[in-house]
Amino acid sequence: MSDQKASASYQCVYIQDAGTFTIALMGAEGDIVQMYRGSALNPDAVIPSWSALDEASRPVLKVILMSSDTSHTDQMLSDMVNNAATVWYVNDEALTFTNAGLSTGGSYNGLFKKIGAGEDAKYPFGGLRVNGDVVTASGGVPMVIRCELAIEAANSIAKAQASYPLRVLPMLSSTSVAEIYCAAGQSFALDADNTYVDARVRLWSESGETDASKYTVKWYIMQKGEWVYKTDSAVFRVTRDEVDTFGQIRAECWSKDTTPALIASDMQTLSDSSDPFVIYPNPTPADGRLWQTGGPDEVSFEPKLKRISGEEVTGVKFLFAVLDPMGTIWNQGSQDGMPSNKVECTTFAVPKSVFVGMQAGPTVNITAVA
Repeated sequence: MSDQKASASYQCVYIQDAGTFTIALMGAEGDIVQMYRGSALNPDAVIPSWSALDEASRPVLKVILMSSDTSHTDQMLSDMVNNAATVWYVNDEALTFTNAGLSTGGSYNGLFKKIGAGEDAKYPFGGLRVNGDVVTASGGVPMVIRCELAIEAANSIAKAQASYPLRVLPMLSSTSVAEIYCAAGQSFALDADNTYVDARVRLWSESGETDASKYTVKWYIMQKGEWVYKTDSAVFRVTRDEVDTFGQIRAECWSKDTTPALIASDMQTLSDSSDPFVIYPNPTPADGRLWQTGGPDEVSFEPKLKRISGEEVTGVKFLFAVLDPMGTIWNQGSQDGMPSNKVECTTFAVPKSVFVGMQAGPTVNITAVA
């Protein structure tokens, strides 16, 4: 853990007499992004094509579950997950599954595969495999995948929810997209046994993956609401000491021209379940989402900092950075009525205008640093 206390970009739920549980969804080996050329309903090409991969190589959304009760091992937490009562949604449509775990019905038929808690050692709390290409089913726009995880403890059951924006983008002739990933067998979810991850980046264009010799990479890590430059190596090793419960890294791909130009960038969230501090964002609305028509005009936050034991740390102010999926900070100045990412606050609000401007749909990543 670094000299800051904690950072957060997630939701949590409290179960009486069982402790506090925190849940998040993460791409197991990096952000999940798919691009297409031509019409979304009948694309000329899909990049990358997950349908062309064997099932084990297809991307997985991994459930991250943490408990304030330090006596809870991962195995105990896995046993608390009620697979039968856990529900997965795509754009607020609940998915149904066959006995083999494949999604059924409509445009999502066979497109996703549910991984129950305890079924795969790599995903102890469960996950959702993207089992094919999603461009046509999504209509060529981002999909919001949400998990309502059923947690059973102390003779009660509650559902903790988390959402993930699966980006679907048109690939234009002038467009390149960066994708941070890690090697097979590693994960961006760190803990006492997995103490580091080696981050890498791929660059995609309409013709496929770009040769790494044609660009250079700059790596950054989010610290106290700002991106801090770390290295220009092809591989960026991130350790638990650099992640405070949840954190973000960013990769920038630059051309090798005489005057280098930024080609594309990407951001990746990491977690460290062993960190002694946890931030509870306390969003209103509770699920942190806004709708294009109707409903509230902003999402507000009144975070609390607590030790993993549940004891609240008082007198704390926070820095907030509003980030898009590529890691661009939207509140470097005072815009849209939001305080700057360098201003310490006890409350913070993100207006609907920011949601509308984001490329990845109705999801805003908030980083709060104590």
